[in-house]
Amino acid sequence: MVEWQIVNTRPSRPNHRPARQPADHPIGIIQSLAAGFDLVTRYPGLMLLPVLLDVFLWLGPHLSAYPLFRAYLDFLQSPEMQAMLASNSPAQLEQLQKLLDQSGQMFNLFWWLSPTLLGVPGLMVGVPANKLPNGIPATWQVSNVLVYLVLFVVLSIAGLALSAIYWAMLASRVRGERLGPQRIAALWWSLCQVTLLVIVAALTVGLPTFLAALVAALFSVVAAQIVLMLGGSLLVWLGFYLAFILHGIALRDWRVIQSARASILLMRTQFPPTMGLVILAVAIYIGMGYVWNIPASDSWLRAAGILGNAFTATGVLAATALYYMNRTQSQVASNTPQAADAAHSP
Repeated sequence: MVEWQIVNTRPSRPNHRPARQPADHPIGIIQSLAAGFDLVTRYPGLMLLPVLLDVFLWLGPHLSAYPLFRAYLDFLQSPEMQAMLASNSPAQLEQLQKLLDQSGQMFNLFWWLSPTLLGVPGLMVGVPANKLPNGIPATWQVSNVLVYLVLFVVLSIAGLALSAIYWAMLASRVRGERLGPQRIAALWWSLCQVTLLVIVAALTVGLPTFLAALVAALFSVVAAQIVLMLGGSLLVWLGFYLAFILHGIALRDWRVIQSARASILLMRTQFPPTMGLVILAVAIYIGMGYVWNIPASDSWLRAAGILGNAFTATGVLAATALYYMNRTQSQVASNTPQAADAAHSP
């Protein structure tokens, strides 16, 4: 029998009880997952946003930029471009053009409502739904580049707003507090800052890697591939160390840089269980995603997949939130991640 206690000392109302966490020892990987899915079972409303987003992407209208893709393909097929690309084999050019044509037909601009890594988890994000149970979806065409760019910015900002609401809902249940508009607005602004941080980090690593790969390609294609693999590995490793940056913002009310330091500190001082939880959580989410994607988009069984994916994604995220709250108690006690870092240093 596992003994439980409430870790949040703030007063709360009966219908806003904080999540329960183990009392006597740090929470483990399996305990985190069990508690996370238990939290979603007790508060199924946490799945609301993922379900609504997926239903919209599934049954709602599609926003397509195929005219722009088609214009780019016509440009590639022009005599001037054909002369410039004459060094490539015709088979490669045909394959590239076919890939661009298929991508343009399938890509739904509304997928930007779930920004990569930061957005609300969705089963239908990146999954084309050209056939529906009730027919063919309505498609709105975008043929202007300026409109395309404006839509990218607007939908991405809206996606970050949805993510802020989703994280605020989860944090309110984990911490046992009421959900307020000021907290959602603060989370949205922090998510915008995290987005800029991710872009800067990707450019800082990606651009030098690309230039180094170009230089290496002058001597050996294999050397260029190795450089690209090293750069990609560095980005993945950086992503692991910053995996809990949103947790610090949503659960501890820390600023972006402070939360990034806390995430790095957590991974550095408690590496085996933390990395194990991250890997297992990603494996569960991706593995179950294949299962939920089995029903075709033109079958009403897809609705069951949407519900299952919302439960899996929210349960896994709740597990990482409960783990983070339990494992960062020392940082809260010392008030700042910097003080905790000094306490851990010899």
